[in-house]
Amino acid sequence: MRIVGGELGGRRLSAIRSDGIRPTPERVREALFSRYAPWEGMHVLDLFAGSGAIGFEAISRGAASVLAVEQNPKAVQQLKQQAEAFGISDRYSVIKGTLPKALSKIERAYDFVFLDPPYASSLASETLAVLSRWNLPDESILVVEHKKNAPPNLAGSSLEEVASHRYGDTVLLTLKRFR
Repeated sequence: MRIVGGELGGRRLSAIRSDGIRPTPERVREALFSRYAPWEGMHVLDLFAGSGAIGFEAISRGAASVLAVEQNPKAVQQLKQQAEAFGISDRYSVIKGTLPKALSKIERAYDFVFLDPPYASSLASETLAVLSRWNLPDESILVVEHKKNAPPNLAGSSLEEVASHRYGDTVLLTLKRFR
């Protein structure tokens, strides 16, 4: 696995092997980062960070900061080591936490929020329910990666679908708050 573009483009990512970690494929990341360019100055929240591919790609493309949230302690350690090796630990931080509970400890001023929870869980819906109560900036973009035929439940939230793009069995669902 490698970073696709930007200042760190071509650099290899190392990730722990775990049934709970499913890195976003390169072609899906490339589509995501092309769609929401430019990334300069953005503050990114990478939830269910896993391998960190989304956050590292965001920093590589100019994001001002990334906060990655991951519950697996080995993955947390790997993310910190990778940020140090890339020389970006001043812009890339990691917290260990279980979602959606960890959201209570996080500042709420993010331009881009990415969720890639385990496909066979209700964690996307639960996390989005909490995020919908945050006072995110109006321009904030939320993207959920999910399995085709298993979209998160948005009922009762203040989030609405803006777009949905499918890449094989993977779907990137773009959401915004409605007022």
